[in-house]
Amino acid sequence: MADFWLKHKGQYPRLAQARLPAFNWCGLLAYALGSVAAYSSPLLPPVVGVAVAVLAYAVLLRLPLASPALAVKEG
Repeated sequence: MADFWLKHKGQYPRLAQARLPAFNWCGLLAYALGSVAAYSSPLLPPVVGVAVAVLAYAVLLRLPLASPALAVKEG
């Protein structure tokens, strides 16, 4: 959900025009951070996990080394 709203602003490119990567490393890292936060949280673990994952994904997208999850083909 974070990829859809934060990166693509609610509009994924058409599948025929998209180049799909093997892995979305930012998404996997954000998921891992959210999982650790949920596991270690004493209060509402699912809510904490999702919130941490979304925030982590937003921060990771801003890093200069972040690779695109879906890139539109040129041409």
